[in-house]
Amino acid sequence: MPAWDQADYLNAALNHGRALGWLPGGEWQGWGRLLDLSPKLPPAAAIAGAGVMALAGDSTDQASWVLSLWNGLLLLVTGCWARDLALGSQGTDRRGRLTLAAGRVAGRAVWLSALAMALTALLPGLASLRVTYLLEIPLTATCLLALWRLARWRAQPDWQRALLAGGSIGLAMLVKQSSLLVLTVPACWAALACWSRDRRWILRCQALLAASMTMAMVMPWLHHNWITALSGTTRATFTSAALENDPGALQLAGWLYYPTALVGQLGLAIPLAAVLGLALRLRLPRLGRNPGGRQVLPSSAGWRWFWLCLISGWLLTTLSPNKDARYAAPLLPLIAIGLAWGWWWLLQAWPRAGAILLSLVAAMGVSNAFVTTQPRRPWPVDAAVARARQAAIANTLVVVPSTPQLNQHTVSYLGTRAGGHTLGRQLGKTAEEIQPTLDGARQILLATGPQESVKHWASRLSDAVRTSGLFQRSGSWPRPDGGILELWERHGDAPIPADFATAFPQLARRLGEGSAGLDAVFSAVAIAHQLDGHFTYQSRVDATARSALLADPRDEDALWSLALLNVLQNRPAAAERWFAALEQLQPGNPWIPAYRAVVLMADWRMPAAHAVVVAGLERSEAEALLQGFADLTAVASGRLWRIPALIENLPVTTATVRGEG
Repeated sequence: MPAWDQADYLNAALNHGRALGWLPGGEWQGWGRLLDLSPKLPPAAAIAGAGVMALAGDSTDQASWVLSLWNGLLLLVTGCWARDLALGSQGTDRRGRLTLAAGRVAGRAVWLSALAMALTALLPGLASLRVTYLLEIPLTATCLLALWRLARWRAQPDWQRALLAGGSIGLAMLVKQSSLLVLTVPACWAALACWSRDRRWILRCQALLAASMTMAMVMPWLHHNWITALSGTTRATFTSAALENDPGALQLAGWLYYPTALVGQLGLAIPLAAVLGLALRLRLPRLGRNPGGRQVLPSSAGWRWFWLCLISGWLLTTLSPNKDARYAAPLLPLIAIGLAWGWWWLLQAWPRAGAILLSLVAAMGVSNAFVTTQPRRPWPVDAAVARARQAAIANTLVVVPSTPQLNQHTVSYLGTRAGGHTLGRQLGKTAEEIQPTLDGARQILLATGPQESVKHWASRLSDAVRTSGLFQRSGSWPRPDGGILELWERHGDAPIPADFATAFPQLARRLGEGSAGLDAVFSAVAIAHQLDGHFTYQSRVDATARSALLADPRDEDALWSLALLNVLQNRPAAAERWFAALEQLQPGNPWIPAYRAVVLMADWRMPAAHAVVVAGLERSEAEALLQGFADLTAVASGRLWRIPALIENLPVTTATVRGEG
């Protein structure tokens, strides 16, 4: 049974497969709908997972075949980079093919390549990630691919290699934003090197081509989702670090965090054998030579690049506030490549003993995988979700408990497999969610026994559901960890939940009140989206508002409804048009140009946003609200001399928006 994060990523793959028309229950609805599905994390890993689901199936075991594909890419790139380091620039021609003169060196390079792949496969820090549906294995594979392609381009520049380097960087960035921790310094280093005085102009053109390729791949997603991606990254990086009390960069524990974690990620046998090989290499200089006496070592340029990638990646990962051992996964293959040299020297000195030791390490790795495998215990979540799916074609199941095997993400995954449309959403975190849940929920999943992260108000919500008389228990199942899982459904004679579409126009109109209405609007929307995970109200709101505008083009309720609806749907261009229409009807309301400026900035139309705010300032005296927007849009449009004014006025505007001014 997948836990929170694993189920979340499985849901992403399912949703992308449906949006692409690859999986049952969905169809192609355009690029906008596809990009809507990746508001916080880029879509590359989800699309790859969707492709595997389309071919192999959508169960957890079937979907996990995608991890094998990513791991295959990881091993291939690890071997290729180790081979390049062993050969150096003298072992290949301009197209990267082996030369006849490098035949003897090539044999050693093959051994080093095989050792690097074997050690990467045996590292404990990567073993568990290969069978856990997370993003670390695809992130590691694509980051290593990007670094290797950059190394190839730097060693022997040409147009094809520049294009491949740029595409590889774009792919890594489309897997996860944290790829920037590993790629930023090497990519900038490689680009800046092209602008040194002794470089030809063609290298600069190749660098621009690589950068253009990266931007072309990343920009469609980034333009569509940059606000939610930025806020999600901030929450995952800074908020999570604060909640988990992770050591910061100003603490010694922060700098020792990942070196300490390496003990468990590398084990003891693999690095100790490599250190022994290095000691033998220093003691016996003949180990570094081929039968002709020629050194078989990394080229100095390749070795410097290798250490730049490793050290810069470790440094930026350490500086990141949020700490977890698996965040260092992209660095482990680099370490494996370095350790492979020590193993090679060990095998050169003691061929039989080294081979036996390598076999023992492999055997320990295999036995450890069996030892750590836990027996599968049946969980009743799938049975409860199957019962809930019988109630309606598209329904939302409110999930109150939150455990690794019982949470809203797992319910959504089980509810949408095989063409299903049952979504899980969690409520019960605050007192304000109790009454709306009783008024609007149709199906609720409760539990007795351990409920992990569920706190006081969730228990109050569970008690309220059981005693309200509005719901009846339609099924119960024992949990293997103790307690009972319960499905509660609304009584047939209970009051029908109010349609959020009916209240939406008056709610949207409150946006005109400014800070007084903002909190009320988005608090209500947040709960409504948990009760209606399919957002079915939105089509009704849209149809009603457009019909009203046909009868009266000046209907303000309809205009506010369409403006807010397009904001919620992340359609800034359409939202701006409706706000512009409202501005014609209410020219003295300073909040409307503020909203127009925000959605124009979301659409990266900074000059237009600046013009709207300046015009709003001329019509009203709301300088506290609009001056900060004017300075912000001016700086974003290139007027950098407005930065001092921005620093002075933006806090005032922020306080006004929050209702503190």
